[in-house]
Amino acid sequence: MLAWATFSCSCSQGQGDGKDASVAQLADGAVAPAEVPEANTCVAPPPLPPVTESDEGSGFVERGFNATAPVYTNEQPPAPIAGGTLTVLSDGVTAVVADPDRDQLFAIDLAAGSVVATARFGVGAQPWRHIESGAGRSHVVLRGAGALATVDLKTGAIAWQIDVCPEPRGLALGADGHLHVACAGGELVSVSLQGKVTRTLRLASDLRDIVADGDRLLLSRFRKAELLVVDAAGNVQDRLLPPTRTAMFAKGEARIPTTVTKSPAVAWRLFAHPEGGALMLHQRGSDGELASGPGGYLLDDCQGLPVEPGLTHFRPSAATTAVNAVRPFALLSLLVDGAIAPDGQRVAVVSASVPADRDFPAAVVVFSGEELGGPMRDGCIYPPSVNTQRKTAAAPAGTGAGQALPAPAGVFRPAPGELTAVAFTLNGNIVVQSREPAHVELITQNTGPIVLSAESRRDTGHEIFHRTTSGVMACASCHPEGREDGRVWTFEKIGKRRTQPLIGGIAGTAPFHWDGDLGDLRKLLDEVYTGRMGGKRLSEAQAEAVVAWLGRLPPLRPSPAADSGAVARGKALFFSGKTACGACHRGDDFTNHINTHVGTGGCYQVPQLNSLAFRAPYMHDGCAETLRDRFSNESCGGGDLHGFTSGLTPAELDDLIAYLESL
Repeated sequence: MLAWATFSCSCSQGQGDGKDASVAQLADGAVAPAEVPEANTCVAPPPLPPVTESDEGSGFVERGFNATAPVYTNEQPPAPIAGGTLTVLSDGVTAVVADPDRDQLFAIDLAAGSVVATARFGVGAQPWRHIESGAGRSHVVLRGAGALATVDLKTGAIAWQIDVCPEPRGLALGADGHLHVACAGGELVSVSLQGKVTRTLRLASDLRDIVADGDRLLLSRFRKAELLVVDAAGNVQDRLLPPTRTAMFAKGEARIPTTVTKSPAVAWRLFAHPEGGALMLHQRGSDGELASGPGGYLLDDCQGLPVEPGLTHFRPSAATTAVNAVRPFALLSLLVDGAIAPDGQRVAVVSASVPADRDFPAAVVVFSGEELGGPMRDGCIYPPSVNTQRKTAAAPAGTGAGQALPAPAGVFRPAPGELTAVAFTLNGNIVVQSREPAHVELITQNTGPIVLSAESRRDTGHEIFHRTTSGVMACASCHPEGREDGRVWTFEKIGKRRTQPLIGGIAGTAPFHWDGDLGDLRKLLDEVYTGRMGGKRLSEAQAEAVVAWLGRLPPLRPSPAADSGAVARGKALFFSGKTACGACHRGDDFTNHINTHVGTGGCYQVPQLNSLAFRAPYMHDGCAETLRDRFSNESCGGGDLHGFTSGLTPAELDDLIAYLESL
């Protein structure tokens, strides 16, 4: 869990040692207080001991990015891996592939092994989830453009494109014949097949995927891994979570039996089950205490890992939705996509994070129904044995998908590449997508990869961020899509700390960590990536590549406020002497990068505020579930040591929150 300075919301009065308070000019001409109370003065914590070569991995076999590997920095940095960009159409022959790195959508003839049509969008459009509606058309969400588009799969022509919301995500074709788009800002937008918005609802923030289930819609929330059951009228009938899991493992050299609970977070993918309902591919995180020293995240077996992938089947009924938890997967991390065979007997998952030195050097794992529901070793599902002989003969001309997969499960060795998506054909064969190099492959046939583009989007920072370390986790495990998992972790000798977001730029924001105890990037990577996660120590060039890639991740765009007047009034309050919020939260990223004591129990970094609406819970320990909680709970928000807000009227507080949510 990489930890940077951008972790929560605060409106601080004090600023470190107070030396620059007298020159803090506010936006409306007011001037911040010239002096800072003694209680706000912070003393830098003692530095952590350096990580040496002998400490790397804390005795574990070192895994991660090889420090001698060449360094690549791409002029068009690839988007964080999000998965779910591949479908096989109902004709059983055509695969549709979205490429968010190259802003293209491809239609592929699996029988001929060739690309038959390419749709090209504007730079940064980022085509992502897509769905067919018949008549040779595919509808695709454009994450970067905030739009929905329809593509003619025979010609690649874009039939229409409309704006739907700033951050569109999931897409489904409902029983009502409308396309439904889920947005990270909380909107559910319904669109006719002719490209006209017919309804917009506000449901809950951080919406991700949609599955049409009869006349209902099942929607996932990304970081909370929550499932919303929405009826045809747009009412939320139910809210469900994957179950928390209790695990027992042997901890430390003394092998002390330890029990830990693991709660759900981060729903990477929601996809329909042939028998109804939906499967959610998600993570669980440990609620127990993690060590903060070298090897702190490197526990003994699958039961004790801080982050584990899991699969949950939400099964519908006439009145509600039952939850059937499938056991966790062992020795796999960053499962960003999954698919189920049409007969419901096999599930394929893709790991975007399997390094070449694993015992099962492949990124596509297929489990049978028996393996998913049957006995396990150590309480976890382990990958089936590697078997490279599970391919059938070449597909006969005109059949595309060839014969059915001869064996129910296995670990597959596709052509080299960073795999990000998987799908089944109608007869049970498996297609996978690689983002770099860009190709798809029918891995259960001897047909070889189908090249999509020769344009490289290789980037070392991107690779390191998504690469598994000895701790069977990657940076992206806790910072999905460069954001954060919304979890509050408990660290030995430190206490509770919420994961910090990385989007919006980190260069120049030192010192790092919640307490500002890591003065530069080298110390941060040594402490967290190498020390706690067990990754190989990065070279200076590799470390710089990580920062370069992260620094180009754009902040999330908030949805338009319902009351623009409230936003304007809140901005005036924020930058006024009445609250003094702008004394510390200033500049393009709303921070002075200083450790400050604001009555919350210690000296913590003044955080950035960009994309604040997407970052609940708030404060360094996640004590505020909402922005309103931050202002109403003095023990959490710090009272008037943390901006002069206790005297605000309810209406003024509403305005201030409206402004913060607009950043």
